[in-house]
Amino acid sequence: KRCLGFDMSVNVYDPFVDKKTIESFGGKKVENLNEAFKTADFLSIHMPLNEKTKNLINLEKLKSMKKNMIIINTARGGIINEQDLYSALKGKKLRGAGLDVYEQEPPPSNHPLFDLSNVLLTPHNAALTLECRMRMAVEVCETVSFYLKNKEKLNLQNIINRKELGI
Repeated sequence: KRCLGFDMSVNVYDPFVDKKTIESFGGKKVENLNEAFKTADFLSIHMPLNEKTKNLINLEKLKSMKKNMIIINTARGGIINEQDLYSALKGKKLRGAGLDVYEQEPPPSNHPLFDLSNVLLTPHNAALTLECRMRMAVEVCETVSFYLKNKEKLNLQNIINRKELGI
């Protein structure tokens, strides 16, 4: 929505969201991720890290991108191969990068990306907006209150490891 506010054309690759839903938000569904890499000016990554996404962005894909591309990863470290990203940025194959997540967190103090002027690095806190922190505080209070009032019941809304708890 923010990009659309700047009259940007927003292309979306998401194998789990249908074309109609993406278009209802003003985006354009992209079916081929490799083709999207070749045409985008900005790439913002929002996906989980798993076997299919580990090193999804590697040197081959980075070389296929436009030289004025700016790549942003606020999702998970490991989706972009950092050595390959370093090579692409150092060799001016990309315009720049913004990373809030790293393969190793915290990154080592001698991380090669720290030496580049065309990269912006933040300490895995991009999601910690005022709104996010307020929502987190409210959810914690609600969960504690629910537990104190209903000790025999579990608040299933915030339990992620249900399988392990047998629920």
